[in-house]
Amino acid sequence: MTIGRGPSQPDVKVAGSSPPDERPQSGMRLAGLRLPGPGMPGLRIPGGRTGLIATAAAVTVLVGGGGALALTGSGDGGDSGTIAPARVASDLAADTMRRPSEVQSRKLLAERASRAARRDAAKRPALAVRGTPPPEKKTQEPSAAPAGNPVPAGEAQRIAKSLMPKYGFSPNTQFGCLVNLWNRESHWNVHAGSPGGPYGIPQANPGTKMASAGSDWLNSATTQINWGLGYIKGRYSNPCGAWSHSQSAGWY
Repeated sequence: MTIGRGPSQPDVKVAGSSPPDERPQSGMRLAGLRLPGPGMPGLRIPGGRTGLIATAAAVTVLVGGGGALALTGSGDGGDSGTIAPARVASDLAADTMRRPSEVQSRKLLAERASRAARRDAAKRPALAVRGTPPPEKKTQEPSAAPAGNPVPAGEAQRIAKSLMPKYGFSPNTQFGCLVNLWNRESHWNVHAGSPGGPYGIPQANPGTKMASAGSDWLNSATTQINWGLGYIKGRYSNPCGAWSHSQSAGWY
């Protein structure tokens, strides 16, 4: 862009652009641009000092650098002055460079606060609603009987015979009925059937009922026999009564 002047306007110079002993030039150079004088096409500066000030301010904004810019000249009254808005452009540039760093700092602070909040939320224990009981833990029942038989049938029968007096049964009169009954039900196999249905030597239905006789009901012949003898006593009075019912109904 070029800035020209009329014949009646004083010369406009960039401060320090020419030494005192050189003949004044008809125009001025600004950052590699020549601002022409009379006879060259360009923008006229109307109104003496007022126009000069306005033009200087505009040039300062366009320069936008950190160097000082000073325009000198004289008005219609012959007085001279210096316009030096040098710090305007540098202040604007510094402010422009400072703002991104401030924005970045605020962004980092916000991210740190967000991470801290997430960490606190993860450490915070879950609050239970007052008056609401904790959920019950369900004991998973075995779905299938273990393979094999912990004791042979003869050993299981020996255990049963030794326990009969504990329940008031005479082995001499009741043991034969008990052998027939549990031969029919399970063949004296501890793992006969399924724990969720009829299970074990006495074929308790479901097998989990035998837990009342011991926690080892799944594999223990003694625990299963104890439960079976107690069941027979409470329901049929003795093994022969249970065997009679089984013969007529097919179950006991």
